[in-house]
Amino acid sequence: MLGGGGGGVVIGHNGTALGNLTLNAVHAPITQTAGTIIAAGTTTATAGTGNISLALAGNDFATFAGSGTAITV
Repeated sequence: MLGGGGGGVVIGHNGTALGNLTLNAVHAPITQTAGTIIAAGTTTATAGTGNISLALAGNDFATFAGSGTAITV
């Protein structure tokens, strides 16, 4: 699980989850600036009133569920 609190979550490197991946931010954005994300299980991203942007080429989410203001995957 990655949590970012009030500052949000910023992913800037490659990441692989062999199981489930959970991304939590407290009413803040979850943003990917570089790298690829590969998750074999369910990816859950919760940003409250923040936006979720995980749309870089090469990402591979087996299953994705997100909640936020605007979601781009």
